[in-house]
Formats: sequence, structure tokens, C-alpha cells
Amino acid sequence: MSLSDRHRWCVSKILEAFGPELTSEAAQAFIRQDGNIQKFNSFFKGDGPGRLFVFYQPDLGDGEQTWTGDAPGPKQLSLSDGSAGLMVHKCCYFIRNVPSGAALDVTKSGDTDLLFGELGNSALGTIEAILSQSYRPLIDVYDNWGKVDEEQKTDFINEIGAFITNINEALTSFASGLELRALIQKS
Repeated sequence: MSLSDRHRWCVSKILEAFGPELTSEAAQAFIRQDGNIQKFNSFFKGDGPGRLFVFYQPDLGDGEQTWTGDAPGPKQLSLSDGSAGLMVHKCCYFIRNVPSGAALDVTKSGDTDLLFGELGNSALGTIEAILSQSYRPLIDVYDNWGKVDEEQKTDFINEIGAFITNINEALTSFASGLELRALIQKS
């Protein structure tokens, strides 16, 4: 099956995320697999969820919900709409930036109708970095708030700051761990 410009753009982004380990031929073969090309085509048409995740990691097996160490075997590409799958390394994602149900033009590539991003092996850390390093500075200097009054603008900016602080605290908690002491029973 021939790949559209939109498919080829997705292949280039998958290579950007997982290269140089991954070859162009492997990424194209992955997209061309019957189940995957159907998922991408449905995604482009606006059917189903507005997101697709691509993983490049060892196969964890069907229904695997936990990961306890190094998974055996070579890394392979897999596709998810985000409702299933476990990320043990990084992944990349595609998000439709058009109204639900609207089709994407498959003859275009690299426009703002389809967004791409990566999540590192710490998804929470990646989200914190995106919010604090990209969005928060943009929001702080944004000056075209339309009908939003100054109080609402300040509340929104403060809530974003509090959310980032909560994520940082969660990251610190995860990094330092939790020590559970044995329960001392009274006789």
C-alpha cells in the first residue's frame, strides 16, 4: 500500500523520536502493517480517539499491566490509542488538532492539524517540563486575553503555577521513595 504525505510525515516523526536505533524501512513497514495502517487511516478520518501513541520497546505481552525490570527480547514498534499499553521507555504521540470527527487532509504534512510530541521514560517529568519550560513562560507574557478580566487571568496563572508545584512535589516524592516502618504491636 502506498503511503500518503501524512503517513510519510508520521514515519519521519517516529524516526525522529527513536532514531538512529530504528531504520526508515522498519518504520515504514510498521505503518504499512494491516492493523496499523487501518488505525492511522481511521485516525486521519476523525474516527475514534484523537490521539495515537507509538512505543519502541520490548514486547511485554498481551494484557501486561506492570513491568518489573528489563523485558526480554528486542525492541519493536507498537501502536496504541492510549487506552491500553504500558510505557517502559519513551514514546511518541500524534494528536489531532481539528474538531472531533473532522478529517485530516492526507496530502498535507507538517501543518498544525496534526501535532507530534514525545514523552520521556518519566511521563510526569515530561509533562512538568513542558508546562514549566514552555507553556508557563508563554502564559506569563500573553496579553490578548479577550473578555477575561484581570482577576480571572491572575487566578488562571496562579492555578497553573500551583499545578506545576504539585507535579514537582509528586516527582520529588517518587524520587525519594516512601519508607514504611514495621507496625509495633502493643501487648
